[in-house]
Amino acid sequence: MNKEVLNLYQAQQKRVDFIEKAVGEGVLNRLDRIGVSERAQNIGIVSILNETSTDEELGKIFPKRSGEPITQAGVSLARKKFLIRTWGQASPQLQVCCPLEELLMRKPHMSDQVAQVKNAMEKGINPKDLGLPSSSLATTRTTLRKYGIEVPSVLTYANFEARVEAAGSDNKKLQEILDSFTDDSIRGYIQYHRKDEEKVLTFLSPVLRKAGFYFNAKFVGLFAHKLQAKDMPIIAVKAREGIYWVVYGLDAHREKIIDVLKDDPDLQEFKKNPVQLAFGAFEGELPKATELMRKKGYDAFGNVVYETLGIRIAGRPKITPASLLDGCPVPIFRFSNRFSFPLSQKVELQNFLRKRYQELQSANPNSKP
Repeated sequence: MNKEVLNLYQAQQKRVDFIEKAVGEGVLNRLDRIGVSERAQNIGIVSILNETSTDEELGKIFPKRSGEPITQAGVSLARKKFLIRTWGQASPQLQVCCPLEELLMRKPHMSDQVAQVKNAMEKGINPKDLGLPSSSLATTRTTLRKYGIEVPSVLTYANFEARVEAAGSDNKKLQEILDSFTDDSIRGYIQYHRKDEEKVLTFLSPVLRKAGFYFNAKFVGLFAHKLQAKDMPIIAVKAREGIYWVVYGLDAHREKIIDVLKDDPDLQEFKKNPVQLAFGAFEGELPKATELMRKKGYDAFGNVVYETLGIRIAGRPKITPASLLDGCPVPIFRFSNRFSFPLSQKVELQNFLRKRYQELQSANPNSKP
C-alpha cells in the first residue's frame, strides 16, 4: 500500500505491525548498541502500541528527570526518532514492507470504546454483548473502517460456521446453535452476507420461492410450522416489519427443507402460479408474481397506457382494460388486480393501443378525448 492510498488510521495499523515484526527480528537488542536508551525505547513502544493514550497522557507517564511531564511535541519527536532508528536496524525485507514515510505519518487517537470493540472482535466476542448503544456501535464501526477493519452490522460468533459444520445433520444441535443467537445477531449476519451465495443463514421465503411455492407473507408461518413439526432447525426473528423465519441456507440444508415440504398435501395449493394470462397469445411458462411486482422484464399495463395515450383508465369508466385490450396480440398477465406486459413487446403494444383507442373513440363520439 503506497502513501497516496494509506490514511492515518491504516498507517497506525502498519506501525503496530512493524514494531511487532521488528521485535521478532531482535531489532530492539541492537538499539542499545547505537545509543537508544531503554527509557527512549519504552516511550517509543508504548506511544505506538498504546493506541488509546494521547501524547499528553504519555508525557505524564514518562516525565523528565525533573519530574515535569514531557510536552506533546516532545513525545511526538521521541516516537519519530525511535521509529527512524528502529527502521534503520530492521531487515531489508521489513524496510520494503513498511516504508519509513508511512511509519512517520501522524498518529490518530483511538478512543477507549473503539479499542474495546476492536479487542472484542479479535477475541471473537460479539460487540452487542458489550452493552454499547446502537448509535455508539455505529460510530465505532465507522471509525474502525478507517483503520481498514470491517465490522459487520452485528458480529456473529467467530466460530459460527465451524460449529454448524461440526453439527452436521444433527437437527437438535443445529437448533441449539440458532437459539444461541439474538435477533439482532441473526439479522446482522444475513445483512452482512446478503451477496454471499454460500451464506449459512437465510430467510425462509427465498428458499420457498426457489422450491416453486407461490405465497404471500401471511402464509410463510404455515410453512415454518410444518418444518417445526418435522424438527427442522428454524427460528423466528423479530423485526420492525413483523416476524421473519430464518433457516440454514447452505445447499444441503435447503434440499432437506424442500424434501420435507414438497409433498405435503396441505401445501399443494401453493404450487399453483397465481399469475394468469388475461389477454393475448402466449406460449411457455407463465412469469412469476415476483417478476411482475419487481418489474423484472415486465411493467404495469397502466403505465404504458398513460405513456402512449395520456389517459388513466381509472378515470375513464367507459374504457376498461377488457375493452381496450380486446384483440390484443401482446400477452397481458394478471396477478391480483394488476395487469402487466413484457417490456420486450412494448412497441407492438403501443401501436395496438393507439389503433384500439381510436376505434373506441369512434364508437363513442360523445366520450371525452
